[in-house]
Amino acid sequence: MKNLVYSIFRFARKFFGDRVAGKYLFFLAAGILFAWLTHGLHGRIALENVNNKVELCVNLREAVSLCVNTGYPLKDLLQRFRTIGVSSLALNEETIGSLASDERIIFYPASEYMMMRLVDLIPRASIVSSGAIATKDRRLCEDLKAILQTRYKITVRTRKAGSFYIILPRSGKREVPSLPVDRDMYVGFYHADLKMAGDLGFGTVLVPENEGDPSWLFENNAVGKSVLLWESNDVCGFPGSEADFGSKMEQAGVNYVDLEFINNPGMEMLKTTALGRLVRGHTISQAEMNKKYDTNFWISRWTRGVRERSIRFLYLHFWAQKTIESNLLYVRELAQALKAGGYILSVTQPPDYPLRKSTKSRIYISLVAAVFVPLAGLWLCLKTGNPYKAFFSYNLTTIVGGTLVSVLLFDRMLMQGAVNFPYVRVVMLIPLVASFFMLFPKEEIRNMLSNDVKVRHLAVGALAVVVMVIIMIRAGNNSAGWLQFDQFIREITEDIFIVRPRTKEFIFGQPLLFAGLYFRNPWMILIGVVGQVSMVNTFLHAHTPVIVSLLRSIYGIFLGFTIGFIGVKTTEWIKNRL
Repeated sequence: MKNLVYSIFRFARKFFGDRVAGKYLFFLAAGILFAWLTHGLHGRIALENVNNKVELCVNLREAVSLCVNTGYPLKDLLQRFRTIGVSSLALNEETIGSLASDERIIFYPASEYMMMRLVDLIPRASIVSSGAIATKDRRLCEDLKAILQTRYKITVRTRKAGSFYIILPRSGKREVPSLPVDRDMYVGFYHADLKMAGDLGFGTVLVPENEGDPSWLFENNAVGKSVLLWESNDVCGFPGSEADFGSKMEQAGVNYVDLEFINNPGMEMLKTTALGRLVRGHTISQAEMNKKYDTNFWISRWTRGVRERSIRFLYLHFWAQKTIESNLLYVRELAQALKAGGYILSVTQPPDYPLRKSTKSRIYISLVAAVFVPLAGLWLCLKTGNPYKAFFSYNLTTIVGGTLVSVLLFDRMLMQGAVNFPYVRVVMLIPLVASFFMLFPKEEIRNMLSNDVKVRHLAVGALAVVVMVIIMIRAGNNSAGWLQFDQFIREITEDIFIVRPRTKEFIFGQPLLFAGLYFRNPWMILIGVVGQVSMVNTFLHAHTPVIVSLLRSIYGIFLGFTIGFIGVKTTEWIKNRL
């Protein structure tokens, strides 16, 4: 490639001269960059458009609890959920105690076995021993035997006694009453629940506990076509064996859900070994939902995650204090909102994003671009005399630079969150500091430093500090508790626009940029650079679809320009009246 470009340059230099050859080479490089950018954008947008399936999942145990409290038939409730658009049921692991409470097994714990023997509830000739399990369900007997052996390395044998199947823990030829079989031991998922979910047309999501050897999930097809989910517990195999567990998941083709904002120990390691099986998910806990009984508020949060952060798995919880009909209405309205947004309610699959070999290089190039683009745009607009041309040329430069960054970040490691983009806040601050030195000549800066500090200087400094603090706090997805006005503005713009524009862009970034260019006020321009830095930051969110980032930026530009234009004309009108 280098030889080709050099040959073209030599040819142009020979026939057109040095100056023309330089321009020729510049336009050639710009053309190559444009072609690469167009190709990359087309590829990313095409894959993001295909990734339009959203999975709604409810927890079976919570559904059972709702039905127990109200007397509502469980199957009727589940069928109604399925009709609404819920695609999967989440199943928690059973324990020996829960199976005994539901009368699916009879358990003889060591703490009670000797008492039963003393009062002759268990005859001396009985085959039952301490830690034994009895059940009439042959399939359940086989499942428990396999789990005790593969997961806990407990040797067991089974005996038939009348209509019961007896599971006896043993070691060699002698039964060992002291083996650690107790009520709190997790023993997998009840086969009847799995069958019921399949019969009703649901996919199954298993919530395994990190106890014993995790390879039991892959023995005898225990997982099958189910998806794995960890809501608030450790990833299986943590600590130390989660990488091996992830490799087995990858080999078995088992998908799993990474719930954002939930720090599951071991998840980061799992992402590196089984990234191709990952589905991005979101949940809202019952405790959080009980703080606010407003369905529209929560539905907006769900749809925002789907639209803006590529969330494709929604793990729903219910209001325990509200009626079944109220909970059904909540899920129905959520399903309707997602369908109205063009999404398909179905069991989802991991997106087929490309896995690059140069992830670190792409991150570093993106870091440089994120710093350089706002400064290049500022240099260009300062060369332009017309404030309207300067404003839109600056924003166009930033959008082009942002799309360049989005193409560089088109990588599964970044888009699925296996690698987080570093130094985001530093990248936001550097252009603001550098812009100060671009806007103010050296002599003026020296005069600022040599003159006595006045009230107006303190006011400007305080305003700059406030802006910096807001930028830092608002770098996340939610407002701080004391920024209620900001949250209010976000909710209003979210209702009006397809994609919510960023508050700091259209409220003060873009308006002050235009006003500063119009009145040639460097302080206003400096604060206006915040809007440009924010735009680049939007494209640094690799998991956000490019179309969403573009729409958000365009809305911010035109809203901000409108506010700035009105402010400028109002200021001129007031000056003319005085």
